[in-house]
Amino acid sequence: MWSISQNAMNMCQKKILVLSHNAFSKTQNNGKTLESFFRKWEKSNLAQIFLQPENPDFEFCDNYFRITDYEAMSSAFFNGEIGHRLLSNSNESEFIKKTNRLIQRLYLDRRSGVERKGLSRILHKGFVERVPFLIFLRDIIWRMAKWDTKKLNDWIEEFSPDVLFFQGSSSVFGYKIALSICEKHRIPLVLQLTDDYTRPLYKYSVLELVNKLNYRRIFKRAISKSVKVIAVSDYMAREYGPVFGGSYTTLMNSVEVKDLQPEPLCGQEIRLLYAGNVLLKRWEVLEKIGKALSHINSRHNLNCILHIHSPTPIPQDIVNRLSIQEAIRCGRPLNQNELWAQIEASNILVHVESFDEKMKRITRLSISTKIPEYLASRRCIFAVGPDEVASIKYLSENRYAHTGTSLNLDCIQRKLEEIIVSSDLRSEYVRSARAGYLANHSPEIALPEISKIVDSA
Repeated sequence: MWSISQNAMNMCQKKILVLSHNAFSKTQNNGKTLESFFRKWEKSNLAQIFLQPENPDFEFCDNYFRITDYEAMSSAFFNGEIGHRLLSNSNESEFIKKTNRLIQRLYLDRRSGVERKGLSRILHKGFVERVPFLIFLRDIIWRMAKWDTKKLNDWIEEFSPDVLFFQGSSSVFGYKIALSICEKHRIPLVLQLTDDYTRPLYKYSVLELVNKLNYRRIFKRAISKSVKVIAVSDYMAREYGPVFGGSYTTLMNSVEVKDLQPEPLCGQEIRLLYAGNVLLKRWEVLEKIGKALSHINSRHNLNCILHIHSPTPIPQDIVNRLSIQEAIRCGRPLNQNELWAQIEASNILVHVESFDEKMKRITRLSISTKIPEYLASRRCIFAVGPDEVASIKYLSENRYAHTGTSLNLDCIQRKLEEIIVSSDLRSEYVRSARAGYLANHSPEIALPEISKIVDSA
């Protein structure tokens, strides 16, 4: 266990209200990051408002208020109830019983925990790709919804927070909720940024221009109101400071890991693991890695297999494309213990970012939440992605991973061969990555920094 100073522990007595789209979680990316920040806080000093229909982690926190898009639609179009305190994972909102069948169906499909189908899948894909009309419509619905209820404000007053910690998002309405809470309840704001949402993805869309003007306006206002802005990378902090102002700290996800055994002896079998989201066209890069592995297997008489586990069910059409490759196996979502078991059983961990121009704009300043877990794992990391994307730059510049920056099949194959045939080269990257974990991602680094930020607020 890491030793934490008494000063930091004293600061952990501040009462923190977290506002985010995602709930505290041991498996989902943003939820994992939030838990890493506040893992030393007492339950009684933590509360969360979250905006997705997810099951929160009641082991971590037991004071939740949930408001979802579905309730916003119900409120905007049918004058339905919106927002409720969540007491357990079985405590579903009463609005399901009171609203129209379309919203019921969309909500229940989202909550089913399986691959989305029909309209629900179309909408989800549209939001992942940030289709301008859907982003515009979503903000209009939230503007119409009566989310600022007495029930919400009474719940906030009962908790009586010292600080609002807002994990920023791509939506204007999230910032409106954050600023409204800070002004109404007279509490300071700490803003955390995980991705870049400031640049347009659709160059020739007038609606995209309107969306980004509205977003940048409230984004700049939120930064000006924040006592501290936590950026996910130095690249983000350096770019945002001159444009939007604000006081920045770079802080990434931290992990507290079990003492994993060294890489297993492999012989003719090399096990590769990708544990992350396959969307944003990352699956296209994984497909190329699968093809490269098949060629390597034939050339060297090896059995190299890439195992893929996404935190959410992989859409069947993507599973079909990936499964064509003999060297790829698609598995189910894993809990945290299962993930560590899979990491321990692997020789090489894979990280990828898409080469698609729109996707590059989405990920260009972000550091994936799984990277700290990879760095701490005592496993060699193999990364493929554009060299201008922050996570690839971070791994490459610090020599934390063996990195390829081309989607060319021959280039990927050559890079893979270098670490597959040389256990000594893999060991070099393991030592470098472990040092990077200890320097940048251990709880000993993150908790005092978060504590200082909260105390300064």
